[in-house]
Amino acid sequence: MKKSNFSIVLHTVLAAMLVIVLLLPTSGMATGPRVTPSLFSPAADEIFAVDFPPFVSTGGVAGGGLHTELVEAAFHAGGTDAIVTPLPLAKMVKYYLLQEGALAALGRFVNFSEVEKKELIFIPISIVQERYFYYHSARQPAVSWKGNLQNFQGNTYGALRGDDVSHYKAAGIHIAYSASYRALLKKLLSKKVDFVRIPPLAADWLLNKYFPDEKRNVIAMDPPALELPVFLVFNKKHPKGEDIAGKFNQGLTQIIADGRYKKILARHLGNEEERLAQHMRRLQSVRDQVNETGQ
Repeated sequence: MKKSNFSIVLHTVLAAMLVIVLLLPTSGMATGPRVTPSLFSPAADEIFAVDFPPFVSTGGVAGGGLHTELVEAAFHAGGTDAIVTPLPLAKMVKYYLLQEGALAALGRFVNFSEVEKKELIFIPISIVQERYFYYHSARQPAVSWKGNLQNFQGNTYGALRGDDVSHYKAAGIHIAYSASYRALLKKLLSKKVDFVRIPPLAADWLLNKYFPDEKRNVIAMDPPALELPVFLVFNKKHPKGEDIAGKFNQGLTQIIADGRYKKILARHLGNEEERLAQHMRRLQSVRDQVNETGQ
């Protein structure tokens, strides 16, 4: 078995154990079975990411997903290599990074504390656009939010656990939580929520794979809800964290300059020139901002 495949299998098993530990009630932890933290120690050059097809995937997506392929290409260009290991929950990725001293984590991180940020290096590697989706049927008219959350007042929003939903609550919107985008879509299709926010690329992939008969009824709203940068976040506490972060950033700059980044992007997003150019402009804007602010 290849090292990368073995790592995926190993961490899938360990991840399942960690989920059980994380979900155990505090009272149960006092007398229940304990898991030694060393069981979860990451490999020296391992990158953890949330399983997020078609951006990061354990299987069924070319190159392991768009973001996996970009990260691996940038590492290679910078003269280093690392393993990207997908995990099922964002809290697990954060645990490995902050508690177990992993080299880096990949994702759309927006909820690190100011203290935590001081020990991390943020390198933006991509941009993800998200849209609101609703379920359309003969009995349910088309929905348009028109850029104003107040138009959703009284409706139920399907949110991922851990998301900041304060502005939805302030707009009079009810909240129902799920652990994954697939679970959000299931709630939307069963009408347990009125709308969800998902990257269109992820929505298309999930609908095609799990709900193909319902795809025509899941409608994206205009305008887009928001755009979020995707970061590779390096751990300064890792013995090689700062050194490898510098090499990775050099490699990322190189594949952007020589066109390899754009070719990878086109394989996953299509060859529409304006869409690719827009992505590159927005990524550069975020990279410039991070270079100016330091995070």
